[in-house]
Amino acid sequence: MRPGAFWGLCLSCLLPAVSAGAEWQFSADHRVAAADADDLENTHNVQPWGVDTVTGATRKVEQKVLLLETNVTAAYVENAVARVVGLRYLGSWGRETPYTQLRLSNLILAWHGEVGSVEAGYILTPSSWARGLLVDRLRFSGGRARIHWGASGRTEAWWTDTVEDPTRLRYYEISLAGLHHRATFPGGEAGLSVLDTSRDHIDVFPKQNCARGTFSGLDFTYALRNDLRISSEVAYGRLLPEGAGETYAGTAALDWRLATRLSLIVTGAYLAPGFNPLTGFYNVTGEENGQVRIHFPWQLRELGLRIRPSLGWKQQYAENFLVPSLEFNWLWTEADLRLRVYEYAEQPAARWGAEDHWEYTGASLTWQALTSIFVTSRWEKIYNGFTHSKSVQLTGEVRVKY
Repeated sequence: MRPGAFWGLCLSCLLPAVSAGAEWQFSADHRVAAADADDLENTHNVQPWGVDTVTGATRKVEQKVLLLETNVTAAYVENAVARVVGLRYLGSWGRETPYTQLRLSNLILAWHGEVGSVEAGYILTPSSWARGLLVDRLRFSGGRARIHWGASGRTEAWWTDTVEDPTRLRYYEISLAGLHHRATFPGGEAGLSVLDTSRDHIDVFPKQNCARGTFSGLDFTYALRNDLRISSEVAYGRLLPEGAGETYAGTAALDWRLATRLSLIVTGAYLAPGFNPLTGFYNVTGEENGQVRIHFPWQLRELGLRIRPSLGWKQQYAENFLVPSLEFNWLWTEADLRLRVYEYAEQPAARWGAEDHWEYTGASLTWQALTSIFVTSRWEKIYNGFTHSKSVQLTGEVRVKY
C-alpha cells in the first residue's frame, strides 16, 4: 500500500465527514529551542550555599543542541466526542533523540468522550499519580486509556515508548507500564497503583541508579475541614534482577490554609534502600533516607507574586542534611511576563557550606509576545559535591500555537 493511501485510510476511519452539529478543529504547535550545556568535573574551592563558583574545574562534556518540534492535529468534534489525528516531527542536532524515524512516537491519535479517552502515539499532557511517589509529571509517547466509572471512580492505564524532559531537551527510549484507579468517598479520594519498570534499566538525568522491578501503591486524600487536608501514599516494590530483594516507601502531608493567602504544608517521607523508580521524584541516588519539610506558600495577588520558602531535614545513614529552599514566581500581567526563580540545597547539618553538598538552582523567564507566540529562556545548575561535578544548561525557545 502506498503511504498516501495508508494515511487516507487512517483519516477516513477516525475522522468521518462533517454532519449537522459537528465541527472540524485544526491546531498546530511549533517549537524551536537551543541549549548550551556544560558538564564540569574536578571542582574545588566551593563557597557556601548560593555561591558555588568553582576553580580548577575541567570541562568533561560540552554540548550545543538545536531542536525543532512540530505537532499538527485535526479533530472532529460531535456531541462532546472528539476524534483526533496528527503528526509530530522532532528534529535534534547535537544530541540524540529516539525520533529519527517515523514510528508510533511521531503520531498523535486520540478519542475523547464523556466516559473516558484513548490516546496513542505522543501524549500531549503529562500524568501524575497521588503525591508523585511512583509517577510525577510523566510526559511520554506510547498509549493511554482513561475510563470514568461515575460514582465508582476513574481508571488510567498507560505504556511508554519514550519518556521526555522537554525543558532540558532530553528524550529517552524507555518501556514502562502503569495502572492507577481512583475512587471518591465523602470528604476525599483513595487510589491504587501498579507500576512496571522491569523492561528497562536506565538513568534519566539527574536521577541515578533507577530501580528496575514492579511497584504497587496505595494513596488517599481527606479533608478534615474546609481549610485542613491530609494525604498519604505508600508503595512496595519487588526489584530485579531476581534476588535483588524488595523495597518500600511512604509519604504523608498536611495542608493547612492559615489565611486567605498563606498556607502551611508539612510533608514527611521515608524511602528504603533501592526505592528509586524512574518516574518518581522523591529520590536521586536510591539511598535510604527519611525527610521532613515545612513549606509556607504565600500569595501576594496585587503584586502578582507567589513565594514558597521551605526548610527540611534529611536523614541518611552516613550523615544528616538540612534542606533549605526558596521558590519565587512573579507574573507581570500588563507585559505578559512570567518569572520563576528557585534554589534548593542539601547541606551537611554539622558542616554548613562544605563542598560535599547538593544544590539545584534555576531561573526561567517567559514572555507571551502575541496571543499565540511564547518566548522562554531558562538557566539551570545542578551541583553534586559528592562527585565533584556540576551541570549547567542555558536554553532559549520560541513557541507558536494556533
